[in-house]
Amino acid sequence: GIAEHLPLRAGDVVVDLAGGTGALLREVARAVPDADLQLRCVERPEVVEIARTAEASARAPACAPRVTLEVGDLFEGTLPEAHVYILSRVLHDWDDARARRILKRVRAVTAADGRLVVIDRQATDQQPHAALSLHMYLLNGAHERTEG
Repeated sequence: GIAEHLPLRAGDVVVDLAGGTGALLREVARAVPDADLQLRCVERPEVVEIARTAEASARAPACAPRVTLEVGDLFEGTLPEAHVYILSRVLHDWDDARARRILKRVRAVTAADGRLVVIDRQATDQQPHAALSLHMYLLNGAHERTEG
């Protein structure tokens, strides 16, 4: 899985921004169970509520205690301090200006030895992701990005 490829070090604080219900961080917790990591999922209030409800009903028991769910916003307020920031399937949701704004905000709070992990689809001639791109474009002016 993805977790084995993340640039993690013992003692890291890992923040998954717009991390949904914490699924990626639960995968990290399972993949590196002995690592001394703080795993923090930051998401909109309504998504955090869904995640907490699922956790309370034991549909996502692996979430506690390793993954902390926190309310936050990519565009407003203070981003939490971390050694590793993850943006998984986030940037393709936004147009270029807002994607740049997200990246600049993360850069502003990232320490010199901090890391940013971007996990997203890359559009190619063979995998254009046309339907997803059209959907995101109509909603937010967003698009899948190519390597260039």
